[in-house]
Amino acid sequence: MSKLRVRSARGSLFMASITIGTRPISTLLAIILARLLSPEDFGLVALAMVLVRAANLFTDMGMRPTVVQTKQDIGKVSYYAFVIVMVASAIVTIIIMVLAAPLASLLGGGEELVPIVRWLAIIVTIDGLWIIPEALLQRNLRSMPRTTAPTPRWLPKRSGAASRSRPSGCSRISACRSRAWGSKRQAR
Repeated sequence: MSKLRVRSARGSLFMASITIGTRPISTLLAIILARLLSPEDFGLVALAMVLVRAANLFTDMGMRPTVVQTKQDIGKVSYYAFVIVMVASAIVTIIIMVLAAPLASLLGGGEELVPIVRWLAIIVTIDGLWIIPEALLQRNLRSMPRTTAPTPRWLPKRSGAASRSRPSGCSRISACRSRAWGSKRQAR
């Protein structure tokens, strides 16, 4: 196997293990929080997480598609993209921490929501750490050569009677069926 395939396979396994591992962990943490916190406190954490997840949408800054699609030197592009994402994440985290009181009241919480919003704002910066490495992995996976699987012997070929009976100009099956049915009805 080539080095690219080995690296892509390792990266795919790494990202799959992270994805598969974080889902049960986050579910387990939610269950633990639900057991440890009162329903009111759990609701406050959920409100703060809405704000944090919304802020994560802005920290990407379009750098993920830039890294995946660039034709420039990937080392330079990924370095500057990482710096931009981390600076944006830090700025958003600071803004959330400074404006925690107005944001908490905007979310419908009171003063008890302010410290929760401030502590959970750190997640924005932590999530920024994964944006560019994930984009690099997507880039490596996109550049892998694609192969087509051989057609099974039992599967009929497309050049058979079905393709000859198709009306000319049909590109979709439903359109071809409706044209064929319409022409058969008119012939009767």
